[in-house]
Amino acid sequence: MGARYLPESLYIRCLDFCIPRLEGASRAAVESDVLDSLDKLNFSGRPIVEDLLLRAFQLANREKPSGEKRWRDEWRIFYTGKISSAILSWDESLIAHVGNRCKNLKTAHVVHWVMIDLALVPKCPQSLITLDFDGELVNRGKLSDCWDLGESSPASWLGDSDKILRSLLVAQAKVPQFSPEPGTLSLSEIHLGNVQTKADDLAKILVHCKNLRLLKHYQLASALYKLHSDAWRKKQQLPVYNLRNIDVDFSHVVRCRMSPEWVLSPDALHLVVRLCPRAKSVRVRFDCSTPNDALAPLVQLEAIKEYSAVCVSSGERSLIDFADMSPILEKHGPKSLTYLELKVIEEVEIHSIIENCTKLDTLVLSGCGYVTPATCSSYDCRSYATGSLKKLRFLFYADGDDFSWDHGVPECFWKATMLPSGMSHVVRLQGIFLEYPRIPRPLTKLIFSPGKRRLPFPNLVAVSFCRFEEITVEDVSSICGLSEVDAETVPCHTLRYVRLSDCEKIGAGESKRLKTLLKHSPLKELRLSVDR
Repeated sequence: MGARYLPESLYIRCLDFCIPRLEGASRAAVESDVLDSLDKLNFSGRPIVEDLLLRAFQLANREKPSGEKRWRDEWRIFYTGKISSAILSWDESLIAHVGNRCKNLKTAHVVHWVMIDLALVPKCPQSLITLDFDGELVNRGKLSDCWDLGESSPASWLGDSDKILRSLLVAQAKVPQFSPEPGTLSLSEIHLGNVQTKADDLAKILVHCKNLRLLKHYQLASALYKLHSDAWRKKQQLPVYNLRNIDVDFSHVVRCRMSPEWVLSPDALHLVVRLCPRAKSVRVRFDCSTPNDALAPLVQLEAIKEYSAVCVSSGERSLIDFADMSPILEKHGPKSLTYLELKVIEEVEIHSIIENCTKLDTLVLSGCGYVTPATCSSYDCRSYATGSLKKLRFLFYADGDDFSWDHGVPECFWKATMLPSGMSHVVRLQGIFLEYPRIPRPLTKLIFSPGKRRLPFPNLVAVSFCRFEEITVEDVSSICGLSEVDAETVPCHTLRYVRLSDCEKIGAGESKRLKTLLKHSPLKELRLSVDR
């Protein structure tokens, strides 16, 4: 929650003093005596009771992993009539309690559950707009404490980097404004995260919640298909949803291979696109058995801003490869696409991404195979050799395979994403995450050491390298804006996190040099992690 929760904060100490006393009042069943008083207390224009609830939860769970969060019944005392944002346990009695008492509740973050019964959704307060089982929606605009990862021992590079990237993206996300129809449930956003649920349950939510703009769960397409496939096949009139996202999962065909039927029909997206023509965020998951034309209907959407495609591989080669997605990128890339995520996709044509997706803000390539040999001779690489992706702020590249001959990208990719387009321009990258990038040494030096007293990435917040063979301590110093000899070197004041994992040229001696430089630098908030 930012500086307000620093240990030395007087405000925090006041919260810590009040919490056990209020919990005691709750246990003594005298909360009615203090509810009115709590409602009258405000901090920064917001009821203090919201911070009391959040702080109580933080104190009780500071050492616990996300899947083992504790909940205390004594916290019911914090649910007052004026609270607008709350942490919840998904429990029938608590939901009923909140529904009756919290008439101004707008945002609910569900952090604890034993079993998920989505039939409780209609029992939430009519005022509720956002219901979040994941944390992504409630944390928009807030930079979480993602730098605390792996304090005792480094977490896996892939999981660590993915979590930090997500935190950075969430921190810069904006909260949309909604105007629900009068007399209807205000609920506009539901993020179910990794909740295990069925398409039938989501179908009930779609029927009940008429104002939904976001229903984030991979069973969404299955739910829509269950509701409307019969009418569609009979060519009856279909409704148009206000949903701005489409999440579809074809991949459970492999996991249910013993069944002779498709769990989700290959033509499902034809229907879903008709039902949700204004969807701007698309997440697709498929497997080796998914037909290669299953994704084709996505071209018909008005404008895709975010596109994620993940192949759940069982070791077999998928029928779908990058060529089946090219029409999607060709249509939406030049006009609207700002986020592109490809995981375990084969035959990725880097030049197609560079040429078509010029508005990209975030690019994630993980475990992909690329067109080999590189097709630079078929493209005019020189025209976009440096800095053509001018708006790129987050770059995530993970190889994941040391032995495949097609796991490597041509140099023009690194020039397009990590070099400025001219001497007067700066690279806008704020987050760089690279695993085994295979960038040759001359290009590595060109990227990370642009010249004396010049930062390669002046807006950088987080950088993480794994098995980057050519990166040196001088390159890392240049990224940070640190120098052993030049006192006038300008530090990168935005930088908060640097991780170097199993990098060949960064050993114990180099690690010590970096830590010494950092110790005597003004970058006191920068966290440096070196592991092998």
